Amino acid sequence: MDAYIQFIRNALCTVKNFNYLSNTFLYDAAITAQYYTFPPPLDQTTPLELLIGITQFYAFISVSIAGYRMITQYGVNKLQLITRLVNTTAAAAAAAGEEKKEKKEQQPDPMTPLARQLVTKSLFSESEAATRSIFVGTNVLLVGLAFFWLFANSFHVTSTDWIGGVAGLIHSLTVMELGLIVFLYYMVVDARKDIRKSYELHEFATKGAASKSKLSPEDVKKISTEQYSWLVGGWTPFWAEGRASDSMVDEGELLAKEIETVATNLTTLSTKMDQDISARILTQSRIAYFEGYRGYIYLILNFLAFYGYLVCILVYYYQEESSQPDYIRAMLFWKTNADADWLGNAVGDFMWTVEPIIILGSPLHLQMTSDVEPPLKGHRRKARVIVVPIVNVEVYTNLSTAPAIQPHLRPPNNNPTTTTASVNNSNSRHHSSVDLANGGWRHYGNARGLRRLKWLFEERLGTQINRCGAWTAVVNCQAVRREKEVRDVLFGSSSTTSSTGGFELACHGWDNSTPNNSDGPTLEDEADYIRRCLFDLEAQRSAYNVKQRDGVSSSSTLAHPRVDTWLTPGFKGSIVTPDAARVAGVRTLLDFCDDDVPYFYTSDRMQRCMSCEIDETDRHSTTLHSDDEQQLVCIPYSMETNDFSLVLEMKHDNRQYAQALVDHIRQLVIEAEMDNGDGDDDDVVGRGGGRDRVVCLGLHTFVAGQPARVQALADAFGKLLEEFDEDRICFATAKEVGNLWRETMQSTHQTSCS
Repeated sequence: MDAYIQFIRNALCTVKNFNYLSNTFLYDAAITAQYYTFPPPLDQTTPLELLIGITQFYAFISVSIAGYRMITQYGVNKLQLITRLVNTTAAAAAAAGEEKKEKKEQQPDPMTPLARQLVTKSLFSESEAATRSIFVGTNVLLVGLAFFWLFANSFHVTSTDWIGGVAGLIHSLTVMELGLIVFLYYMVVDARKDIRKSYELHEFATKGAASKSKLSPEDVKKISTEQYSWLVGGWTPFWAEGRASDSMVDEGELLAKEIETVATNLTTLSTKMDQDISARILTQSRIAYFEGYRGYIYLILNFLAFYGYLVCILVYYYQEESSQPDYIRAMLFWKTNADADWLGNAVGDFMWTVEPIIILGSPLHLQMTSDVEPPLKGHRRKARVIVVPIVNVEVYTNLSTAPAIQPHLRPPNNNPTTTTASVNNSNSRHHSSVDLANGGWRHYGNARGLRRLKWLFEERLGTQINRCGAWTAVVNCQAVRREKEVRDVLFGSSSTTSSTGGFELACHGWDNSTPNNSDGPTLEDEADYIRRCLFDLEAQRSAYNVKQRDGVSSSSTLAHPRVDTWLTPGFKGSIVTPDAARVAGVRTLLDFCDDDVPYFYTSDRMQRCMSCEIDETDRHSTTLHSDDEQQLVCIPYSMETNDFSLVLEMKHDNRQYAQALVDHIRQLVIEAEMDNGDGDDDDVVGRGGGRDRVVCLGLHTFVAGQPARVQALADAFGKLLEEFDEDRICFATAKEVGNLWRETMQSTHQTSCS
C-alpha cells in the first residue's frame, strides 16, 4: 500500500510541477469550494492540491506509525527481550555444566553446545539489528512528522503564520533531508551487503558445505548463523520478530525449544542433506545479486531526490542571488533562484515517482527472468503438484454438532441438524441416554485411526515406496489433554521430521464444538483465544517430552518447531479470524477453500469470498504490504477432497473415495504441465502463473482412518506415485508449503518508507 500511495502522491506532484492538464478542473479552486468553503488563504486549494494533501496526510500517519513501531516493537522491546534471553542462556549453560558434572555416565548431545552457540550469536546479531532499528526508526518518525507541514502546504496553510509559515515548511524539509542522509547511508550498506551475500551464497553452494552430501564435524563447528539459515531454508527465531511471551508461556521454555530445534537440524544435516539445498542456495544467490544492484538504483534515485530538495532549502536561505557564494551558485548550477527551486522540486518528485515503480515491478521482473523456482524436498520442476495431507484429530463437547455414522442412535436431545440423516421421532423411546455408538466411533478414530494414517504416510509412502510421506496433523487441544493414544502418536519420538517423511503439529482450536468467537467477534478476543490454543498445544507437547525424559524412555529428546499453522474448528470463524490469527502468531492458515495455489491473505478477502466476487489478479499478487508484521499464507483446503464431503455426504464407498482423490490430483498434474505461466488461453486454468499446484486432503481419524479406507488409500496412492515421479507429485506439510511460498515472494520484495 505504501508504494502505491507514494507513486500516486509524487505522480500528482509531478503533474503539478510540469503544469500538465492545466485546462482541466484539477487547477480550479472553485471546484473545491463547491464542496467545502475554506477560509482565506486555504480557499485557493485546487482539486489537484487537495489530492496531493490527502496522500501527504497518509504519509504523515503511516510513516510516523512505522517509525514508532521501529523504535518500540523492533527496537526497545526487542532489546529488552534479547537481554532477558541472553541472561537465560547464560544461566542455562551454567546449569548444563553442573548437570554434566553430576551425570558423567550419560553421553551428552554434542550438538546442543553448538546449537547454544548459534542461538547466542543470533541474539547478539539481532541486538545489533534492534539498535539500528531504534536509530533508523527515530529518523523515520521525524520524516513522518515532517510530512504534516507538506500536507499543510498543499492547503496553503504555510502562507499564514499558524504553524510557522514558510519557515516552518523549510525547517520540516531540513529535518527530512537529515533523515534522508541516514537512509542513504544504509542504502549503501545494504546494497554492498546483498552483493557480498550473493558471492558468499554462490561460494557456499558450489564449494562450501552446501555442496556436500552431509556436514562434517568440522563444518558443523565452523557454521555461522547465516550459513545455518541458508541450509535450513530460512531461520526466523521468535526474538527476531520481537515477540515477547505473556503469562501463559515462559520465555526460557521457548528459548530451550529453539535450541533443541537447532540441535536437531544440525544432527540431521550432519547425517544427510537434501539434494535441493545447493540449487536453492544458488537461486538465493541470484536473487541477492539482483537485490544488491537494485539497492544501488534506489540509492541513485534517492540521492537525486535528496539533492533536488536540498536546492529548495538553499534557495530559501540565499534569497539574494547577487550575494550568493560561488559554491552555492555552483550547487544551484548557476540558475536563477526561481529556476533552481522549480528544477530541484521537480527532480525530487520525479525520482520518488520512479522508485515505487521499481519496487512494484521487481517481483514481476524476477518472475520473468528466472527459470528456476525454489524447490521443495529435493525436487523442482515448472509443473508440479504438492499434496498436503491434513489429518484432523478432533473431540466434540456438543453432541448435536458432532458427526455420526449412525445418526438414528443419538439420544433425542442430541438430534443433529446435519444433512447426513434425520431422526425418526416415533422411535425415540428406543434410544439410550448416551451416544455410545457414535461417540465410540469417533474415539476409535483417535485411538486407532490416527496411528493407521501415520503408518500410511510415514511407512507406506515414506519407507516402502521411498517417497516423502509428509503430513500435517491439525489437533484440538482437548484431544491431546483427554486421550493418551493421541499424545503417544503425535508427541512420540518417531513423529518427527526424517529423511523419508515429515510431520507437522498444527492447531485446530480448543475442541471442535467451540467457535473462535464464542466470547464475541472482536479481534482482540479471538486473537487471545487462538494464542491460548497455540501455547497450550506447545505446552502439552513440552510436558510430554519432559515426562518421557524423566521417566522410562529417554529417546524423545528431538526438538520441534513452534506451532504456527491454524485451522478453525468446523470453519466457524468470523470476519476477523485471519487478522486475529496473524496477531496471535499464526503464519499458515487453512481456513480458505477457494484456489489451487497458496496466496497471502488480504484484509478484504473474507468479504469477497462471502460475496463470491474475487479479483483473480489481486488473489495472486506477489506485492507485499510493508505495514504487515508478518505475511499470513493461506493454503486452500479443498472441500472436494475432504472425507466428510466424499464419504459422509456423497456416500462414496472406500474405493470410490480413494479414486476421487487420485483423479483430483491427476487432473492438477495435467493442468500444471499445460500451464506455461503466461495466462494465455492455452493455459487450462489460466491463472496459475506457472506455480506449484497445492491440494490439501482433509482426513479425519474416524473417517479416513478406518482400516478399509486406509487400505484403499494405500493402494490408490501407490499406483499414483508409480505413474508420476517426484518431479511431478510430492508430499509436504502445510508449514513447508507456507515457508516456501513466503520465501519465494518475500525474496523479491523491498519496501520503502518514502
